[in-house]
Amino acid sequence: MKQTKVMDAGERLFVPPARWVWLYGLAALLALMAFGGMALRAWHARGQSDFALWLTLAAMAAFVVPWLAYGWWWARQVRYRLTSQRIVLHAPGAQAEIPLEKIVWAGVAAHYERSLPRPPRHWPGLMVGLVASGEGPTVAFYGLRTGVPVILEDVDGRVFVLTPADEVAFLDALRGLLDSPALDETAAASMPEAVAETVASVEADATTAVRARPHASSIPKAAAPGLPRGAWAMLLLAWVATLLGAVMAYGALVLLPLGLQYVLYAHVVLLGAETGVGHYLFATRREAYAYALWAAGLLAGLGVTWAVVYHLYL
Repeated sequence: MKQTKVMDAGERLFVPPARWVWLYGLAALLALMAFGGMALRAWHARGQSDFALWLTLAAMAAFVVPWLAYGWWWARQVRYRLTSQRIVLHAPGAQAEIPLEKIVWAGVAAHYERSLPRPPRHWPGLMVGLVASGEGPTVAFYGLRTGVPVILEDVDGRVFVLTPADEVAFLDALRGLLDSPALDETAAASMPEAVAETVASVEADATTAVRARPHASSIPKAAAPGLPRGAWAMLLLAWVATLLGAVMAYGALVLLPLGLQYVLYAHVVLLGAETGVGHYLFATRREAYAYALWAAGLLAGLGVTWAVVYHLYL
């Protein structure tokens, strides 16, 4: 699969390795097929003893599909665009622009003298966000966990970690742009010599580079904040209440009414969606909305479980 795309004159688009894209896409397709088959089987088994089993499996598949589809979309959004003046890094919720005349080091991570912090915890296989490296600069990650990490450092002390699928082509293209006569002669004099080999590195004196304040839109956004214990406790209670009702409904000898079973397992799917949307709201600093959504899920779970207990035991 071709990983590089030639755009307008002097522009090239690079993307990370496609392994996770294919993995998420295939897993989402299989989960969707499983959901369709189990939902159809549950429809034919309504009123029978195995109805709850098939409906439970269908609900589990329906819960998994949106998360896999989100991971597939997420992995496809990470890309790196090289222009005659700058490098543009793009990922969902994070974007940065690095003027070429401000680059002071470029190369693979194996040749970078500083130790890098661990990438931010995100979706499996993905790493995007800012991570403070202790005494050193904050490092911005734009890539996937597969592939060879490529390091870019600019005169402002910002460090970027990329994972282009073809690091040789990426560094070659960067070399061509850095050597381009279109750059200002003063800035070009302080440019690093670019990469000639697969794992070659580039270094230059940062004090001789042109210093300029970066645009606000060029500053990458911070990684999503971690959920506090109160949020985790609310989510745990919501899931325990809902799954307790599902276990009682499945293990009881008395069949629940079809309507109540549909409500119970539909709530499992909706609670999964509420969990994901709440995480998104929390990551975008809208904590009040996230807590309100999780509280609604908790109350709904308690209500559905009470309805199951009332029908079975009261």
